[in-house]
Amino acid sequence: MRTCRTIKAMSLVVGLLLLTGQIHLAAGGEFTIVVPNGFEDVEGNDGDLGDGAFVSGFRSQSVFDSSQFESLPASQHLLTGFRNRPDGQLPFPLTRTQSDLTLRVSTTTRRPGTLSNNFASNYGDDVTLVYDGPITFSTDNTGIPGGPKDFDYGVIFQTPFHYDPAEGHLLLEWIVEGTSPLIGSDSNKSLDNPVEWVFRNDPNATTANFRGTSTDIFQFTFIPEPSTLLLGAMATVGMLIRRRSLQ
Repeated sequence: MRTCRTIKAMSLVVGLLLLTGQIHLAAGGEFTIVVPNGFEDVEGNDGDLGDGAFVSGFRSQSVFDSSQFESLPASQHLLTGFRNRPDGQLPFPLTRTQSDLTLRVSTTTRRPGTLSNNFASNYGDDVTLVYDGPITFSTDNTGIPGGPKDFDYGVIFQTPFHYDPAEGHLLLEWIVEGTSPLIGSDSNKSLDNPVEWVFRNDPNATTANFRGTSTDIFQFTFIPEPSTLLLGAMATVGMLIRRRSLQ
């Protein structure tokens, strides 16, 4: 059985190879899941138009119920990022930049409705830093007028994360330093949402002071397991070395 340390090390190698272009996924290599389920082609009943900002930054955690990932193939548990889509009423393309984004992911036993206000209490043992640095979100605002629009902006992880829904729920944490302008995301507000989030308008906070169930609609992206990708990567690196030795 693989340890968390082994999985993290393998994921880091795969992340580096993906980012540097040493691995190119074949068509159909990605598997996407929209959460909440059922909103692939349905506009949410909530959202914003990208006309506000959190001027001092924030810290937020969202938990996604593991039941939302039941369709995930057994061979594709490597989470490489996510996309969002603009609200159907957004009238124009939009670009927003965050100067410092810290993103962590973990498996957790905390399901929606049970998140603690203490941020650290919600982590699982496999908490992983998946993104750290500046980032720009840019939507072309394409899709059906009035929504749903296309999933065309989000985060590609610097370090992919091994997620198996059989092991727990998915926790996603955002820490943003400085001004955080809103992109105008499509979201859905419902007491039955399989998502809960806790929040504080302070990036250095250790506890939350607000919680909600209105959630942005996410499209999570998964690829095959690290072992499969590493075999391909090793073959690719071997061919590169061989080619260079023949030059």
